[in-house]
Amino acid sequence: MKIILDFLFPIRCLGCGKNKTHCCEKCFQKIPRFPKASTLTSLIAGAPFVENSLLAKLIHYFKYDGIRDIGPRLTDLLPPLQFLPKSVLIPVPLHWRRKNIRGFNQSAVLAHEISKKTGAQVCDFLERHQYTQPQIELPRQKRLTNLHGAFSIKNKFQQLDPAITYFLVDDVSTTGTTIAECKKILFRHGAKDIRGLVIARTEASTV
Repeated sequence: MKIILDFLFPIRCLGCGKNKTHCCEKCFQKIPRFPKASTLTSLIAGAPFVENSLLAKLIHYFKYDGIRDIGPRLTDLLPPLQFLPKSVLIPVPLHWRRKNIRGFNQSAVLAHEISKKTGAQVCDFLERHQYTQPQIELPRQKRLTNLHGAFSIKNKFQQLDPAITYFLVDDVSTTGTTIAECKKILFRHGAKDIRGLVIARTEASTV
């Protein structure tokens, strides 16, 4: 079956068209990266997000076309994360309706891959109880308010350890609103040190 699918829908590099890979090593190395992150950085990102770039295409195929194999490769864009083993990774949650449509939560895939590389624990503390329009489909001003009240903690009695650093994991940060809204919930339940950890961010993204 796989042979037939490979023949009908051959995998090609989104950068140069090379066969049998979604992104060849040569093209992957050309993706711009941010400098090494500080342990004090509130939002750590691997690369700048630019519409219609190779990275944007990779994230789109991963997120919307269900090509999970791209997820682990995307985490290679992140800077060295030696300070993560004693931290906790929290994937930004998807609403159950969107997760059913997509088949998986891309943030969870990324978090578990980062966990494999760093030893950091993954905890699904949060849930998304409001079904909202995707941020990418909205103008910047509406993105800032679209997610107000969309997230909550799964266990309302959960108390988080104030001595632990929590990293909210997502694929892209455009305005920083998603991370900021999730932070509010974690702060209410005892967390003191909360950062964002994303594959890519736009210049306008702030947390």
